[in-house]
Amino acid sequence: MKFSLWLASALGSLALSTVVVARPLTVEEKHADIEQLGSIIRSQYAPLKLKEEKLGLKLDKLLADYSKASDKLSNGEFYYLINQLVAEFQDGHFKSSIKTDHKSTLGFVTDLVQGKIVIETVDRSLIPQYALPLMRGDEVISIDGVKAVDVAKDLEKYVGAGNPKSRKRLAAFLVTSRATSNVPAKTGNSVVVIASQAVKKTIEVELPWVESGTPLDAVEREWSGDDEVRKSPMDYQTLGIDDALADYPKLERGFMCNTLSRFNPPTDAVPIMTSPFVAYTFDTPKGKIGYLRVPHFNWGKDAAARLKNYEYAIHKLESSTEGLILDSSHNCGGTVSVMEDLLKMFATKPFEGLKFQFLASRNEINEVKKWVSDQEYKASLESEGLTAILNAINLAWKKGDRLTSLTSWNEGRLLQPASIRYTKPLIVLTDELSGSAGDGFPALLQGMGRGPIIGQTTMGAGGHVVTGPTLNNSGNTITLTKSLFYHPNGKAIEGAGVTPDFTYETTLEDYTTGYRPYQKFYMAKLFEKIDEAKGIKPTPSPSQGPTTLQLAAVLGGAVLR
Repeated sequence: MKFSLWLASALGSLALSTVVVARPLTVEEKHADIEQLGSIIRSQYAPLKLKEEKLGLKLDKLLADYSKASDKLSNGEFYYLINQLVAEFQDGHFKSSIKTDHKSTLGFVTDLVQGKIVIETVDRSLIPQYALPLMRGDEVISIDGVKAVDVAKDLEKYVGAGNPKSRKRLAAFLVTSRATSNVPAKTGNSVVVIASQAVKKTIEVELPWVESGTPLDAVEREWSGDDEVRKSPMDYQTLGIDDALADYPKLERGFMCNTLSRFNPPTDAVPIMTSPFVAYTFDTPKGKIGYLRVPHFNWGKDAAARLKNYEYAIHKLESSTEGLILDSSHNCGGTVSVMEDLLKMFATKPFEGLKFQFLASRNEINEVKKWVSDQEYKASLESEGLTAILNAINLAWKKGDRLTSLTSWNEGRLLQPASIRYTKPLIVLTDELSGSAGDGFPALLQGMGRGPIIGQTTMGAGGHVVTGPTLNNSGNTITLTKSLFYHPNGKAIEGAGVTPDFTYETTLEDYTTGYRPYQKFYMAKLFEKIDEAKGIKPTPSPSQGPTTLQLAAVLGGAVLR
């Protein structure tokens, strides 16, 4: 079924014209940038040996191959070659970005569900419902005659993430929404074939790539290698992927780093908090159950106030519920100390904080030494932690080791449970869009045996991230992983993530119904934990046991909206 092409002509006027005026880079300049990147990797990229061992990367050969490939490329092609080279390390924190604010979109954004590229949201200011009846869950079959799944597969080469599922899903986000800083832009019109649920047919429509920002190299860019962000001790505590994903469209990113829940609450849910995060209770045959959203730990200047918000919510949940759903899915990380402060509210016994191996170099020694002597940190536990890190870096550097021994921000101190904490059974939800401190949070909860992790293996962005030097000729900006952190079981998180105790594969039905099948799955696991805590043995026949009947009562179609 073909839709009228008037939509393309009506929107095409929004597209920008491109006038390329930038001077072509010489072969020598391109080679110099790759050599500079290689030097940065050798001296500042902490997981280098880990990546060489796990991925079989040989840095010298990789640089030589990319230098040879760059010889006949245009400027733009070279910029993306650098992005592709960095993505070879499959690291969610290690990223190259091109200096441009240019973007283009077909008017809707896509996601990956059960191996299909599907529509997540539609921008109704660009595609009105009456003009083109698209909806969430519609499959995008092809774009310009190329299967949509193959378009996504080609975009994977620009995506750095250790978990293959994370890479595939992030690539799917880029199929119809391109940030030119990340991947090559699309312009002009494209013929899109979509399986529409609304009209129960396959439709074909020509849509324009609507552009915004300044096209790549339309004007000469200016930058300086001296324009680096000033580092602080908090750089060593930054475990976030929000900056690394800044160039991706919202999609389910609407829930990433976001206080909102992607799960529809039961109709009888009683809210405790709706901002700055979601918390509520609801009735089940097992008693009241709580839900608490943990979207990130990037609280900044609001950290003290946010901690009090969580104290309040957890106090209410502790006093009124039999079990808790702790939702850390789509968690984009944040600050180590913030994450550990929140963990104290779920701990039932003292626990070790997150363990790190830091990069050992003279530069790192000088950086940390400045912070140790900073008056702001004098006579504080932060100063003790920095001193322990400095000593570890010093020792490793003198021995000629690339990384320190395992250490933490807590100088070997065990962290104590908070006075206000949740002590009852809980489950932890996570997924392949949870990274960095979003990896660390479920890792520590799993290590203390606090409750089962349910969902998908996390992203595996396992170190702190800092802004690195700008490449001299292309101007590509680099972010770097400067440490490795570890699961309590001793395994590096980088590239591996946290494996759930119970895996759940999201279905299209989940995607279009507020995740009702997933809710039934994790509620069954929570009911089991509640029974276990009360000494109730599992029913031999699950098909006839109370859990199935209880789930039918609390999660039936009449109860969930």
